[in-house]
Parts: sequence; C-alpha cells; structure tokens
Amino acid sequence: ILASDGFWDMVNRREITETIQKILEENKNITHSEALTSFAVNRWKQEWTIIQNNQKTQYTMPYGHWDDVSSYYIEII
Repeated sequence: ILASDGFWDMVNRREITETIQKILEENKNITHSEALTSFAVNRWKQEWTIIQNNQKTQYTMPYGHWDDVSSYYIEII
C-alpha cells in the first residue's frame, strides 16, 4: 500500500495488516485503492470520544480540517 499521510493518520500500520483482507472482500464492486481510501475517509468522518479532565466529549472533525486521503494498492505476485 502506497498512501498519503491522511490515510496513515487514520489507519494504523498494524491494523491494516489485520483488516485489509476484510476491507477488500467487503468491497468487491470497487478497486482495492478505492476501498482502502474509503475506509480511511470514513475514519475522518466518524465521531470521536475525547476524554479530558475525566470528562467525555463527542467530537467530529470539521470537513475543512480533514487531510487528503489517497492510496494505491499494488499486489506483487
């Protein structure tokens, strides 16, 4: 996977090795790169729980604050 920092900001390198097959299998109608990019973009859109001073706050990243997300999936046989 060759991807932008916006992708890696939302997808942990260890996590991707565990979940890549699931992501690709669930998205048969689009390319692997589109499936991976969509996965990361959805992470930017999700609601986060932030705990500060023992108080929980729900937070959603404003659209203009998202980083660019792009990815290339190259299968080496």
